[in-house]
Amino acid sequence: ELLIETPVSAFLDPQNRHEEEWQRHGYSLTVPFFAIQGQTVWGATAMMLSELLALPAMAYLPGD
Repeated sequence: ELLIETPVSAFLDPQNRHEEEWQRHGYSLTVPFFAIQGQTVWGATAMMLSELLALPAMAYLPGD
């Protein structure tokens, strides 16, 4: 198990946000992932974080 403690702003930083195109069962999927503190956050966690970060309210986060 690994726990990464980081401010939300790290996930909002475009340098930490990445996407890959994967082929699954004949379909092309865009798969988000984050490179944070030398670790890769991907899969369901990255997808949920991406959805959260896409919310309009995230633009109003106070500074860390």
